[in-house]
Amino acid sequence: MLSKSTIKFIQSLKLKKYRYQNNKYSIEGEKLVDEALSFKPACIHSIYCTPDWYEKNQGRPQLKKISCTLIKEELLKKISTQHTPNKVLAILEMDKQQNLFESFQLKKAAFFLDGLQDPGNVGTILRIADWFGFNKVLCAPGTVDPYNFKVIQASMGAFFRTDIHFSTLQDFLKQNAAITVYGAQMDGKDVFETQWKFPALLIIGNEGSGLTDEYIPLIDHFVSIKKDTHSAMESLNAGIAAGIMAAVMHRATNS
Repeated sequence: MLSKSTIKFIQSLKLKKYRYQNNKYSIEGEKLVDEALSFKPACIHSIYCTPDWYEKNQGRPQLKKISCTLIKEELLKKISTQHTPNKVLAILEMDKQQNLFESFQLKKAAFFLDGLQDPGNVGTILRIADWFGFNKVLCAPGTVDPYNFKVIQASMGAFFRTDIHFSTLQDFLKQNAAITVYGAQMDGKDVFETQWKFPALLIIGNEGSGLTDEYIPLIDHFVSIKKDTHSAMESLNAGIAAGIMAAVMHRATNS
C-alpha cells in the first residue's frame, strides 16, 4: 500500500515543473527499467512493481541497494502515465549536470536540438545518436524536456547511454570554437556531396519554424537531403532527416 503523499508525488512527476523541483523523473515498463538497471543503477531512487516482476528480477545485484515496493496492478494503474501499465515503475534521480565546457569532449559528432517540440522526434534522435556513436546531444532552450516520459520511451533505452546537455549555441561555441557547425536546412548543400569536417555539431531545427534566426550566422555549413524530382513531399520528419544525415556523417568519419 502506498500513502496518499507518495501517490501524489509520483503522479506529480508527469509535469516538468515538479520533475525539476524534485530533481526526479519516472519511467515505466520492463524494457526501460531493465535498461536503467543496466546503465544507470546508481540513479534509481525507488521501484514500484508487481510481485511477478519482483520474483523474476530479485536476483539482480543492482536491486540490493534500491527500495522496491510491491504493489497490486490496480495501484500501478493509479500512479502510471500509461493506459496499460506494464508491471513496473521506477523513480530516478536526474543526472547531475556537469560543467558543459569542462566535460564536453566530442569524439565524432553531436546533435544540437534547436527547439524540437515532438517527444517522439527527440527520443528517436537520441536512439540515432546511440546507434551511430554520437556520444553527446545538446538541447537548446525551447526543446521538449528530455526527461519527458514520451521522450525516454521513444529512445528505446538510448536515453540512458547518451550524455544530454542544455545550452544555447552561443554559449557552447564560446568554449568550443574549433567544432564545425552544420545546420539542416532545405536549401543547404546535398549531404551526400558535403565535405564533412570533424568534430562536428549538427543542428536540427524546430519541426515547424526551422533553425533559430540568431543561430544562422554561427553556422559554418548548411546541409539538406535532396528529394527526387518527382516527389510532392514538402519535407521530411525531423527524426528521419537526422537519421539519414547521421548515417552519412558516420560513414565520413570512417572513410
